[in-house]
Formats: sequence, C-alpha cells, structure tokens
Amino acid sequence: MRRGKILIVDGDKPFVSELTQALYGDNAEYDVLVAFSAEVAEAIMSETPIDVLVTDVHPPTRRRRVDWLPRATSLSPATRVIATTTSKTPHSDDKAFRLGCLDLVQKPFESDRLRGPIRQALRFQDSLSGNLGLLDATDVVQMLCLNRRTIALRISSGENFGVLHIVDGEIVHASTNDVRGTDAVYQILRQKKGAFHTRPLPTVAGRTVDLPWQYLLMEAMRLADEHQMPREPSTDSPFGSAPIELGLRRLSHSHDA
Repeated sequence: MRRGKILIVDGDKPFVSELTQALYGDNAEYDVLVAFSAEVAEAIMSETPIDVLVTDVHPPTRRRRVDWLPRATSLSPATRVIATTTSKTPHSDDKAFRLGCLDLVQKPFESDRLRGPIRQALRFQDSLSGNLGLLDATDVVQMLCLNRRTIALRISSGENFGVLHIVDGEIVHASTNDVRGTDAVYQILRQKKGAFHTRPLPTVAGRTVDLPWQYLLMEAMRLADEHQMPREPSTDSPFGSAPIELGLRRLSHSHDA
C-alpha cells in the first residue's frame, strides 16, 4: 500500500519547520512534502497524489487575484484539506467548509494540534466521488440519507460551490456561494451538473437546517415544478446546464501506486 502524502503550503518557514518536526513522529504512516508558495504547491499536486493538504488560506503567490483555496480544492478534489489563517471569522469558516475543508485553524497554535486531524483524515476511507449527469444532486442526497450517513457532501461546478452536512441521515446544514440554511438546500438539490465529493464532517459544524430530509426533497421538487424547472439540465441553474457523464467511484485514503 502506498504511503500517505501530506503537503504543507505556507510561506512562514519557521512555522513550516516546527509543524514538520511535530509530524515527524508519525512518519511511519505518511510522508510530508513542503511548498512555500502556491505555484510550487500546484506543481507538486499536478505530479503527486496528495492525501491531506495543510495550507494557509493565502500562501505567497506571484499571481494577482487568485483565490488559492478554491483553486487548490479544484486541482485535487479528492484531497482532504485543513486550512490555517491568521484571521478567523464566521464568514471565513463558512467559506472554508463550503469548499470542503475539514477544519480552519487560527494561527498561532501548537504544532501538535494538527496531528490528530491529519491522521483522522488519512483514515477516512468511505468516500464517494463522481459527476452529476445520470445522477442528480437529489439522487446523491437521498442515497446518503437513506443510509443514515454522517458526512459532508460538496457539489462544485466551476467557481460555484455548495455543501450539505448530514448527521445520522439528516441534513443539518447547507451553504452555497449566496445563501445558507433551507434555501441553500433547495439550491443544491436542483443541480444537474457538476462534481460531487463526500468528506468527513468538519470538526466544528453548526446547524442551519431543522426540517426532515424527506420534506426537503419533496419541497425541492415542488419548487422546481412551480418554477417550471424541468428535471433535465437548464440554463437557470447557477451551477451550469450541460450534463456530464456519470463517474461514480469509491475512493480510499490511498491512491493507486
């Protein structure tokens, strides 16, 4: 079995050195790679399957107007992400979780703080990943709820992202680029295009939805009919319109060698 790969992306060299030393105690389980800029991180991620990415929200970059976190999650959708920041707000938390991050940790912190989350992320083996097409978002959500999963579901298309947090088969939180809560659930459920990925539930998960999942699915279908939104993809969807060929596959914490 291939050893796990951890990539640390941060321009603060003393911080990276300290964190690398703290993670060295687990070197029997994984290798640690380091990038001091977004460009170097991209080069590594394009050539090496990364299991867990530990990244500053704004690492050094020569580019202008590049939002690194969405780019990183788009480069490697199967990679589990733990983000760090010097400025933590409810808005930044929400954005990080919407992008599929497992945690957003405020600096400074003890380096050992990340050992547990990293090992947990590596051992998460029951992921689903695929493209919407023959399946739509409603089908995926229904499958997860019927199986009483506790998991985060992320749906993305281009620069648009939506996330559902599911606990014991019930939807407890939803967020998109524009809204949170029940309205976000309906926006996500009408998606026919994009990619979906499941993640472990974030370490801090709030609750913005209190309705049963069966009601939410029925109401989403009623709203679609009311607004004359056909089940076939349409240009009304903020996530796009063209169907994508089905690509459902089960992932593990390791990649093929």
